Amino acid sequence: MSGTIPAVLVLMVLTNFYILNTSRYVNAVRAIALQGLFVSLLPMPDVLAGSMHAIFLAAGTLLIKGVIMPVILMRVLRSTD
Repeated sequence: MSGTIPAVLVLMVLTNFYILNTSRYVNAVRAIALQGLFVSLLPMPDVLAGSMHAIFLAAGTLLIKGVIMPVILMRVLRSTD
């Protein structure tokens, strides 16, 4: 399991480079949602061990950074056009 954390961190850095390189805001928001998924995968070794704290942490991170923030950003993009 220790190999998954560096892989997730590399994916985070790659999505950061993608966000820096993209000129479309919609693609940047999608990349931010993907980062939310990656961040929620970081406590996965503890989740698989059965830690309830890690489960709530992963679920909360996925909900806030992976769902709520991108939805709010997309609404802002639509309203400003």
